[in-house]
Amino acid sequence: MDNVSFKDRTVSEFLGAVRAPEPTPGGGSAAALAGALGASLFARVAGLPKSKAVTAEDTARLAAAGTRCAALADELMALVDRDSEAYEGVLQAFRLPKATDDEGARRTARIQEALAGFRGVRMQAPPKYSAVKLQGKPLYRYAREGIDVEAAPRPTRI
Repeated sequence: MDNVSFKDRTVSEFLGAVRAPEPTPGGGSAAALAGALGASLFARVAGLPKSKAVTAEDTARLAAAGTRCAALADELMALVDRDSEAYEGVLQAFRLPKATDDEGARRTARIQEALAGFRGVRMQAPPKYSAVKLQGKPLYRYAREGIDVEAAPRPTRI
């Protein structure tokens, strides 16, 4: 079963893999799956029939949120395997021999190469409840007022 991606396994198989005394799947994969599950639940709720008391605007906003959550669930499912693959690369580098100075230098270089994928500048959109300002007003104020705004992604150094 090792050649089957974690995201393509049954829930029971994935949980068994998490319980197994192996380094992957780990916490990042489990968190991605949990996030995908939460986003999928919201997408379902957003798609349920609404009562007559709900306005057309509310229905449209829920439909849009449901679509965004479904897309987010797909992105998070892809991360289930990406997390494990990235960590496996780091583990392979740490398993390299280090008995001689040359081996140690090669091992150190491979470790740095493997870790390089975790570092750098990433574009990240601030959450809607953050204090980041849009037009002079913190995003959380828009959220409290029920106004849906998107702040532009900004570079974040990791």
